[in-house]
Amino acid sequence: MNLKKIETWWPDMLRVAGSLVTNQMRAYDLLRMFGREGHPTPLGQAFAEYGRIAKPSTCSGSSTRSTTPTAAR
Repeated sequence: MNLKKIETWWPDMLRVAGSLVTNQMRAYDLLRMFGREGHPTPLGQAFAEYGRIAKPSTCSGSSTRSTTPTAAR
């Protein structure tokens, strides 16, 4: 995991996230930003590194089945 890469690109990563939330950018455009000619861009690499950070999971050690009651069939 390369935290320096995340730190370097963090302001751009926040701008991308904000643009997605406010619908100023389409997911298709985002995917184009992440890779060019089959190779990840530096911004795409930073998002990949961010994805490698271990994050707590609410489902760790438990079943992933829904606990929501379902109607009888």
